[in-house]
Amino acid sequence: MKISTARTPITAAGAALAMAALSLSACSGEEAADGSVSVSYFANTLTGLPVEVAEQEGFFERNALDVEIQSGTSGPALLQAVVAGQSDVAVIPASVAATALGQGSTIKAIVGGGGGSTVVVSNGVDVADEAYPESAQLLAGKTIAITAPGGYSDQLFRFIEEDAAVADMEYVTVAGVAENISALESGRVDALNLDPVSAIRVQRLELGHILYDLQETGPSNLLDVPVAYTWANEEFADEDDAEAFAKSITQAVEWIQDPENSAALEDRIKTLLGDDELDLTEDELNLIRGAFVAHIDPAGLTESFALAGADVDPADVIGGGAPTSQADVDALLDE
Repeated sequence: MKISTARTPITAAGAALAMAALSLSACSGEEAADGSVSVSYFANTLTGLPVEVAEQEGFFERNALDVEIQSGTSGPALLQAVVAGQSDVAVIPASVAATALGQGSTIKAIVGGGGGSTVVVSNGVDVADEAYPESAQLLAGKTIAITAPGGYSDQLFRFIEEDAAVADMEYVTVAGVAENISALESGRVDALNLDPVSAIRVQRLELGHILYDLQETGPSNLLDVPVAYTWANEEFADEDDAEAFAKSITQAVEWIQDPENSAALEDRIKTLLGDDELDLTEDELNLIRGAFVAHIDPAGLTESFALAGADVDPADVIGGGAPTSQADVDALLDE
């Protein structure tokens, strides 16, 4: 089965056009061919690692899927593309999906994901010894980069602002990881939200420091909560291809977590981020491995939904065949 290697960009404008086209295609009764799946994720970030591994290690092909990979620079645009039918599946933060779910969207979580998250501050901000929430006062009066209004980074910083009572935080929209890092380097922004590898690169380039790794440091209710899950529009979630896709991602996460794949994992990350000179230690690789989970944790979803201020019951939005425990993951891998 052929795997498409094209990378189609997802934009808010393109997703809006797809929304209009969706109503026409729905009337025609036309359906995608069996095994054909379009999936989108944030370009050049760790959230796309399971998708890339599933493609490159042959898991999609093994599960009879013909996959087109698309990329985008903001969660809201990727979300809109799934709702509109431009993508079957998107790897996006649950807190972003919560916004649509709270407005009556019928998208479903079909498998886990991850990618991890950090809060990074510029060299001009002295990282104090105090723990959260006292340390959050370092952000007072600072300029914060967000990828899009209503996106995960926006929700994260606004939660910190309110939870820790931080005054005078200012927000600017900067879409894209490279653009965020450039804004930090130029002094345009003082703080931003990055995946763990991008944060490590920023520290090595001496452009800034990790304030919170959101695994051991940061708001307690967000520690070790997966950032991104894999969401599908309702039509795709009910198809057999959704289970095949979930199995492929589950196999990819198992591959990522296997220490025997350390060298190959580092190569995959280098390719994904476009950095051939990246040299990760085993501790850093373990940090990355820990950022991915194949099952969907209802408790984690609840925390993510709360970040968005959405009152959504996880039981209503998890796909029928989605793994919600390690036992489910084991059963899926044994099929």
